[in-house]
Amino acid sequence: MPRVPFITLLVKVLTGRRSFPTEKTKRIFLERLGDLFAESKISCWAWALIPNHFHLLLRTGNESIPNSMQLIAGRRGQDYNQRKDRKGAFWRDRYHATAVSFDDHLFECMIYVDMNMVRRAGVVDHPREWPFCGYNEIQNPRQRYAIIDYRRLISLLQMKDLEELQKSCRNRIEQALGSREQPRDGKWSESTADVKNS
Repeated sequence: MPRVPFITLLVKVLTGRRSFPTEKTKRIFLERLGDLFAESKISCWAWALIPNHFHLLLRTGNESIPNSMQLIAGRRGQDYNQRKDRKGAFWRDRYHATAVSFDDHLFECMIYVDMNMVRRAGVVDHPREWPFCGYNEIQNPRQRYAIIDYRRLISLLQMKDLEELQKSCRNRIEQALGSREQPRDGKWSESTADVKNS
């Protein structure tokens, strides 16, 4: 299979568990994610922590998808098992990866990830109300443990600076909020194994 430039990843926890039950578990996961991305060739364009799963929009660089997922999800499962003195699977499935092309689809995926707690979960009315998503990191860049690779994302989207990226993200989110429905679309769930070579 040819390498895809970008992938979205969805990882769900086993039924009946919350993957990030406390602010502390969310913070620790995000710190480790920031460290991992800083040390690796993985670049993140969007992310969201949801109570029972997480979404990432990545460019994996030289890392394969399975290796990236082992690095990202494996440590969280180990932490949980050690804290609960248990063994076995923490995540329900290995992961679900979807190929993303570089065009408007990339921005659509960013919006999809940021809007998850609005449209899919109905927990908040706007992504700015959910602190555990990339929208908020773009609007209020982290000084430590940055997850989004701003420099590469700005270059990739051919924008001049962070301010232009912030404005573009705000406008696209407002447009998405203005449309009443976000219908199910196969491009969000078609796995990389199913993507046709083009």
